[in-house]
Amino acid sequence: MKIFQQIFFGEFPAQSKTNKRPRMNVYSDRYRCTRSPPTDSFSKDKPIIKDLRVTLEELHAGLTKRIKITKKIESTTHPNKFKMEEKILEIKIRPGWKEGTRVTFENEGNVSRGTIPADLVFVIKEKKHPNFERQGDDLVHSRTISLKQSLTGSQFSVPTIDPDQSLDWRYDHIIKPGYERVYSQRGMRSQKDYNQRGNLIVKFIIRFPDSLTPEQRDA
Repeated sequence: MKIFQQIFFGEFPAQSKTNKRPRMNVYSDRYRCTRSPPTDSFSKDKPIIKDLRVTLEELHAGLTKRIKITKKIESTTHPNKFKMEEKILEIKIRPGWKEGTRVTFENEGNVSRGTIPADLVFVIKEKKHPNFERQGDDLVHSRTISLKQSLTGSQFSVPTIDPDQSLDWRYDHIIKPGYERVYSQRGMRSQKDYNQRGNLIVKFIIRFPDSLTPEQRDA
């Protein structure tokens, strides 16, 4: 699945239009796309760092995001005269990537005479999820139940990160404060091993009443 996203940097953005894609090399948690290095006689502009917000589902399954950038190119014959050029960058998000992972496109900043264009750095940021909190490769789902449900039992469905899948659970034992139920291999995919996954942890929050009626006290 490909997602198209347009980003415009007023003081930055892209290189000449071309279908040639930069190569992505992997260094630990950094992913670097390189071009031919310019001469060392020029000073290099500071890196341009931009957040790339993605969902847990996207980080779990992986996908390719296409981002259009626009940058200024200074004329080689007319100083201080610029033209705007666009370029499409592809970021291949791998299953299991974590927040803070960096993808670097070297020398993709504005092109000015006498300087080396800045690197463009995208930093992965996780969007807040309505059902899960990520802890490494584990996913934590908080479930609020009433005091009665904690004492007499209940049943409900537990959501998962996998599309259109849930886990039905019925219990008839007492749920005490701090109780957790763990589903192995139901969390996020591991960045190191696609076939390995973290756990899905269901944490129970017991909702206590503010007061009890006389009948409830005598029950």
